[in-house]
Order: sequence, then structure tokens, then C-alpha cells
Amino acid sequence: MAANAALAIVMLLEGGYEWTRIVDALTRDGGIRAYLPGRTQLVSGERGPAVFVDFGHSPDAFEKTLAAVRRVTPGKVLMLFGADGDRDASKRFDMARTAVEGSDILVVTDHHPRFEDPASIRATLVEGARKARPDAEIHEASPPENAIVTAVGLVGDGDAILWAGPGHQDYRDIRGMRTPYSARELARRALRAAGWPVPDSQWPVPYPDED
Repeated sequence: MAANAALAIVMLLEGGYEWTRIVDALTRDGGIRAYLPGRTQLVSGERGPAVFVDFGHSPDAFEKTLAAVRRVTPGKVLMLFGADGDRDASKRFDMARTAVEGSDILVVTDHHPRFEDPASIRATLVEGARKARPDAEIHEASPPENAIVTAVGLVGDGDAILWAGPGHQDYRDIRGMRTPYSARELARRALRAAGWPVPDSQWPVPYPDED
């Protein structure tokens, strides 16, 4: 996104716009804040572990996003992820390998199991991660509601969590049923329960325990 913004600025300059006009547009009303929901989206507050929720679900996406999170994290990087059921199972080992090699702590959980056994999917991911790094700290937690609580409990201020897979989606596909679900809201709840300040949710999802 930064590269795209820089390219747009260059195009405006080449198109004859004055630099002062561009600066004024970029800084007016506190400046431009742009992001794509669910794309390495920061959902945590100013203190505590930084929690990023991302839509990436491939080895290449894991590698690039983990590297980006690592660059802005002074402490440990924890990776939380699962794999789709009834989809390309051949990439699961590579996903697990990339995830464990790019993180300090790995937490394996569920994503969209669909009609597959989620425990079997997790077992494949854990096996792939342990083969890649036998000495790595690897945890398995299910369902994701529990996994994010586990992840938050394993890190502290200055660390980061990358929760890859759910991104902007507001449901999980479980045996053909779309269950309401928001990784962003679950992450905020886990942080709040651990005593960390979190911003207000912008994408509320109705849960049974909410008014």
C-alpha cells in the first residue's frame, strides 16, 4: 500500500500537480489513513502485544507477512493459523514449515474445516511444523476462540501475534453451515480479558452472550 501511494504521488507530480497541493491533500484533517480490512490489520491497542489479523493462507503469503511483522516487532513473533478443509491439502506441510520457520512460537488451530475432521487437519500441520523445526515451541489449540486466548497468554508487551487465515471474514464454514465469527473481535476480547487496552470494535458481530 505504501508503494502504491508513492507511485500515485509520482504520477500526480508527472501529471503537473504542484507538490504543495499534494502535501496539503495528504495532511489535511490529520492525514490519510488507508487500510484493507483483514489485510495485516492491527486490532490491538498501544500497550501489550501487537495483534495482526490477516487473510493470507498460502506459504508465500505467510513468508512475506511474517517478515513484515518481524521488521516492526522488537520482541517475539507468534504465528497463529489453521488450514482450510476440502481444499488443496498438498500445501499444508509447506504452510506449516513456513509458519514455524518465520516465528518464535507457533499455535495451530482450526480455520474452515468444512466436511473434514479439524483434528486431522491440525495433526498434519503440527507434524509438518515439527519436521521443519523439531526444537520449536508449538502449541495446538481448538477451537479458534480458545486458540487466540492461548496465544495472548504466551506473549507480552513488545511481542506480536500474526493470526493468518480469517482476515475480514465474518463466518466459519463447519459442515456446510456458516457460523458467525470474527477473528478481529475475538482477538480484542482475548486482549481485554488479559488486561490489555484495546480499541473499540468497528465490525461488531453478534454473539450469544452479547445484548
